[in-house]
Amino acid sequence: MSWYDRERDLESPAGVSECHEGCATKGSWDYALNRGARLAVDFDSGRYTFCFL
Repeated sequence: MSWYDRERDLESPAGVSECHEGCATKGSWDYALNRGARLAVDFDSGRYTFCFL
């Protein structure tokens, strides 16, 4: 699982967006997709995003 909290700019796993600066895809999304995530849940237009295997 990965997640992103836009309000506090926190993500898990920590630091996955560091190598995605300037990219359209957030690191937490890329991390999840490359590990086989099959479900993404987006709350409040991106305020919180959770990706599950």
